[in-house]
Amino acid sequence: LAAWDGPLRHAEGPNAMSLDGEWKFVLVGHPDQAPQGFEGLAYDDAGWGTLRVPSNWECRGHGRPVYTNFEYPFLVNPPFVPDENPTGCYRRTFAVDEALVGGSHGPRRLFLSFKGVASAFSVWLNGQHVGYSEDSCVPAEFEVTDLVAPGPGNVLCLKVLRWCSGSYLEDQDHWSLTGVYRSVVLVSKSACHMWDYAVSTDLAWGEQDQELVGATLGVEVKLEKGADEAWGDYGVEAALYRGKRLVLSSFVGGDALQREESWVHRNATSGQDVRGSRAVVRVDVGREAGELPLLWSDEEPHLYHLVLSLKRAGETVDCETCQVGFREVKLEDGRLLLNRRPLLVRGVNRHEHCPKDGKAVSLESMVRDIELMKRHNFNAVRNAHYPTDPRWYELCSRYGILVCDEANIETHGFDPLLQNNHVNPANSPQWMPAFLERGTRMVQCNRNHPCVIMWSLGNESGFGAAHLAMAGALRAMDPSRVLHYEGGGSRTAATDLVCPMYARVHQIVEFISDPSEHRPVVLAEYAHSMGNSTGNIHEYWEAFRSHDRLQGGFLWEWVDQGLEREVDPAQPGRVGWGYGGDFGPGPHDAQFCINGLVFPDRTPHPALLECAAAQAPVRFSVLEKDGHLIEVANHHLFLSLEGFDLLWEYVVDGQVALQGRLEDVRANPGATTLAHHPLHGQALRDVCPLGVEAFLRLRCELREATPWAPAGHVVAQQEFAVPVQRPSSSVGSPSSQAGELRVTELEDGSLEVASFCGGAPGEGPSWRGAYVRFDRTTGCPVALGRSAHDEVTLGAMRVSMYRAPTDNDKGGIAGRSFMSRWKESGLDCLAQRGAARLEVVRRDAAEVELEAEWEMVPQFHKQAVVQGGVGVGCVGGAHWFASATSGELYAQEQEDLVTTVKARYVVREGGDLECALQVDASRAMLRLSGGCDLKQSLARVGLSFEVDEARASHVAWYGAGGHECYPDRKTSGLVGCYTSGLGGLHVPYIYPSENGARADVRWVALSPDDGAGSALMVEAAGGAACFEAVAVSRFTSRQLEAATHQEQLEPSGKAHVSLDHRHMGVGGDDSWSPSVWDQYLVGPGVYEFGARMTLVDCPGGAAGSVDACTSLWRRRRME
Repeated sequence: LAAWDGPLRHAEGPNAMSLDGEWKFVLVGHPDQAPQGFEGLAYDDAGWGTLRVPSNWECRGHGRPVYTNFEYPFLVNPPFVPDENPTGCYRRTFAVDEALVGGSHGPRRLFLSFKGVASAFSVWLNGQHVGYSEDSCVPAEFEVTDLVAPGPGNVLCLKVLRWCSGSYLEDQDHWSLTGVYRSVVLVSKSACHMWDYAVSTDLAWGEQDQELVGATLGVEVKLEKGADEAWGDYGVEAALYRGKRLVLSSFVGGDALQREESWVHRNATSGQDVRGSRAVVRVDVGREAGELPLLWSDEEPHLYHLVLSLKRAGETVDCETCQVGFREVKLEDGRLLLNRRPLLVRGVNRHEHCPKDGKAVSLESMVRDIELMKRHNFNAVRNAHYPTDPRWYELCSRYGILVCDEANIETHGFDPLLQNNHVNPANSPQWMPAFLERGTRMVQCNRNHPCVIMWSLGNESGFGAAHLAMAGALRAMDPSRVLHYEGGGSRTAATDLVCPMYARVHQIVEFISDPSEHRPVVLAEYAHSMGNSTGNIHEYWEAFRSHDRLQGGFLWEWVDQGLEREVDPAQPGRVGWGYGGDFGPGPHDAQFCINGLVFPDRTPHPALLECAAAQAPVRFSVLEKDGHLIEVANHHLFLSLEGFDLLWEYVVDGQVALQGRLEDVRANPGATTLAHHPLHGQALRDVCPLGVEAFLRLRCELREATPWAPAGHVVAQQEFAVPVQRPSSSVGSPSSQAGELRVTELEDGSLEVASFCGGAPGEGPSWRGAYVRFDRTTGCPVALGRSAHDEVTLGAMRVSMYRAPTDNDKGGIAGRSFMSRWKESGLDCLAQRGAARLEVVRRDAAEVELEAEWEMVPQFHKQAVVQGGVGVGCVGGAHWFASATSGELYAQEQEDLVTTVKARYVVREGGDLECALQVDASRAMLRLSGGCDLKQSLARVGLSFEVDEARASHVAWYGAGGHECYPDRKTSGLVGCYTSGLGGLHVPYIYPSENGARADVRWVALSPDDGAGSALMVEAAGGAACFEAVAVSRFTSRQLEAATHQEQLEPSGKAHVSLDHRHMGVGGDDSWSPSVWDQYLVGPGVYEFGARMTLVDCPGGAAGSVDACTSLWRRRRME
C-alpha cells in the first residue's frame, strides 16, 4: 500500500490551483430572475451573501432539501422543467500566478475543471460566456486559455439550475440537493500536451497451474497541439514505480507517434484549429523489469505508480500520473473471475452522504467509510447510483475495495410499477445520445482506476435500445471489465451478470438451475437494511458459499441518509437527523432514505456486526465424528492463513475459563485444513465440569496492522457448544433465609406470601423476611422484597404479543403488512377481561403454590387502521422478482378474538418466585382466507413488566451477544455474560421502533446504580433453556410507536422489561412486503414457558451481579 502515497486532493501541485473556498452567492426562484449582468467584471456583489464551495446550498440554509424514492419532485413533462426552478448565482474573484499562464516553454493552456455540479450550470469567466454542462456526477471541463489574465482580478461566475432536462435522468433514491458540491480546479497544461490516456494491464497465465507467467503494461496517450505547430522532437515516456523504486521506463517518439490529423477540432474560446496525435506504449513487464508484477486485488491491493511525461528534445513539458494495479477481470465457465480466481462479492451500495453537507463528502469521511467496510468484511462497493468523487476511486484502489461504477442514469418515476416500460426514456431515440454520453463519460473518467471491475448502465431505468447502445459502446471502449444492469429483469443482453434486486434465496438458486442461463448471479441490491432490519442475511451467505455461480451481491445500503436539522428553534444547538418531509411541504417518501448499516455519523448499527459474521472470509466447523477435529476453511482468494492468528477460548457459564492459540494451522487461499480440539479427556472435563454450559469459541485475528485495522482485529469468530453431561440427581437448592411461609391478604386486596423467621407474626414487621405480593385483579405478582427498604415493584405485568412496529413490520399493501394485521386483530390494544381468578392451591413451610387465570381481548378504539407502507406506499416493492400477494385477506367467518392465560406460581422460602405460564393465543388473530398466501404471526409471546429506573440502572445478562440481536439476526451474537447501563441497551434508530433486544438469554439481572439493594434476577424456566429475546428499555412500546424521531423520546422513569419466550424475526429481504422467513414467525397457538425471579445480593454493582447470578444459575442447573 505504500506504493502509492501521492496526494488525493487533485488541486495540489505547481500546475493546478484550487478554487474551493468562500464564494459570493445569491439564490433566486428562476433562471430569469438572476441579477442582471451579475456575470460581468464590474458587477457589484457587495450585497450578496457567501457560500462555501464545495457544498449543497440547501444544507447551508438556502432552499430546502427534498427526498423522494422515485417520484419526480416536479411535474413530469419531458424535457421541460417547472417555472419554479431555484437558481444559484455564484461569483469568485481570484488571482492567477504568472507561471500558470506561461513558462519557459511558452504560453500554456488553462482548463476549468468542475468535479461535480448539480444539476446544470453555465460558466462565465471575466465577463465571457464559457459554456454549459449537465450530468451532476461527472467532471465538466472547459478551456479558458484566452480568458484568464495573469495576476488578480479574474472573476468566475456560475448560474446553477436546480432542475434541467437532465434531471429526468437523475431520479435516484436519494436527497435532491443542488450546487457546486465537489471541488473546482484551474488546471494548467503546456501548449502541446497529453489530453487523455488509457492504461491496460494484460496478464498471461500458465495453462496447467493458472499461475502468472507474463504481464504487459499498455498505455495509449492522446496528444494535442495547435494546428500550426510541428511535432518536432516530441515523445512520450512511461515510467512505472513501486514506491520510490523505478521498475521500468519506456519511450515512444519521433516516427513512432501515430499522427491522427483527422483529430481536428475548433477551440471554442480561441477559434484556432487543434490537431492530435497518439502515442502507444506496450511494455513486457517481466522482460523489462526482470520480474513479474505483484497483482492487485481487494485482499492484496499492490499498486504501482505510472508517470507519463511528454518530452521535447529530452525536456519534460507535460506530465500525468495515475495508480496502476495489475489485475484481470473475466467471465469464464459461468463465473466471474479476478486474476483467475472465482470472486465472491461482499458488497454494499453506497450513496455519497454527509449529515452536515449533503453530497459534499470529505476525504476523512471517505476513509472512515472504507475502514469500516474492510473491518466488517466488505470487499466491494456499488457506487449507487452515479459516479462518485474522484478521490473515492483512488482510496478504493489503495485500500482494496472492488467498485461497480454506475452511470448517472435513473428514470424510476416513469414506470415505478414496471408495467409501462415503453414510456421510459431508454426507448426514445431523442434520449439515446444523453444515455450514451453519460455512460461513455463515466468510462473515460474512471477507466484507469484498478478498483473498478464492472460498469453499470444505471439504475431502475427500464430497458430499451439506449441500453443496448450503451452496452455496445462500453464493451468496445473497455473490454477489460464486465457490464452490470438490473433493469428489464436483470437478464437482458445488456448485462454480463444476472443482477436482480431483492430476489429471495430460492429464486437465485433457480436462476443458476436454468439450463438456458450461463451467467453468474451478483445481486444488485439485497437485504434492505431499513431501521431494525437485516434479518436472515446469514441464509444468503450460506447459499453464496454453497453454489459456485452465486457470487454475492451488494447489500442495501451503507449509510442512513439523515440530514442534520434543528429540532427546536427555542433550543439552539439541539439537532437531530431529518428525513423526507422534515424540511418543508411537498412530495416526499419519509424515512425511506433511512436504511443504512451505519448512522449518518458513521456509528455502526448492530446489523453491521451481523454482516461481518455472515460474510467472514474464514469459517470454522467442528467435526465431532472425526475424532474431535476442527475444520478451518480459508475463503480468501489470494491470502493464506500465514498472516492471521487462530485463537481459542473455552467459555463456561458465560465467562472465559481458558484460552490459547491453535498452532501450526496452515491453509492456502481457498483451501481447508484440520486442527485438533485444544483440550481432550480429563483436561476438558477439568475446564468444563459436570453441569456447566460450555462453548468452544474460535477466532481469527490479524497478526499485524493493516492500513484499515490494527493488529488483533477480529476477522472471523464462531462458537460451538461443548457437550457436558448434566447431573443425574438433584442436590437441592439452599435457601437464603430459613423460616415459615405464610399467606396474608392485605388491606388493598393484594395477596402476600412472606417468610417469617420466628416469633408471632403480629409483633411487628421486623419478623417478616422475604416476600412476594400478588394483585388479585390482574393475577400477577406486583412486588418482590426482602424488607421495606429493599423491594422491587413489578408494575404493569402482562402477557405481551405486540411490539412497536419496525419499518419492515409496516411493509405490505392493502392491509397485508404485519403491523396492519396486528392492529386489525387488536394486539396493540389488548386488555384483561374482568378480574383474574387467583387462588392458593398448595402450601407448606417451604413452598406456596398459586394458580391464576384470565382472558385478554382487544379494546378497539375509533381510529383508522394503518394499512402499511413505509413512506412509499404500495410501490416500494415493485421489483422484477417480488412475490405477488393476491386473494381475499381474511376469512369471511371469524371467531371472537380472545387469548387465555393460565399461570402457576411457586413461592419458595427466601422470596424465590417461579412462574409457569400457558398462553393460548390460537384465537388471538383474525383467520386468513384459504386463498391468501400470507402467514399469520404474533410479534412476540412473553411476559412484560416495569420497575423503577433507579432499581435498573445497570443490566447484566447471560445470552447471545453484547449487542442487539434477534432470532433471525444473531449469527454475530456469541454466548456470554455482558453488562450495560440501562441507556446503553437502547439503539437510537432515527425512526424509533422495537429495538435493543438480546437473544437467547438464560438470565437477566437488574441492579441499582450504587449497588445498594438487591438485584432482580430473572431466569428462563418452565422447560425452556432461554428466553428467545429479552429487552430492557427506558421507553414504553407506545412511546416508541408514537415517535417519528429519536429526539421525541423522553425517558419514562421506568425500566420496561420484556421476557419473550418467542419473538418474531425482524426480516430484511425487503421493507415493502411481509418478508420474515417462515422459521422466524410466531404463529397463533398455545405457548408454555416460565420465568424464575429472585432478589440477589450484588456487591460491586453490575459486575458483582454477574458473579452472584452466575453462581446461583450454576447451582440451580445442578438441581
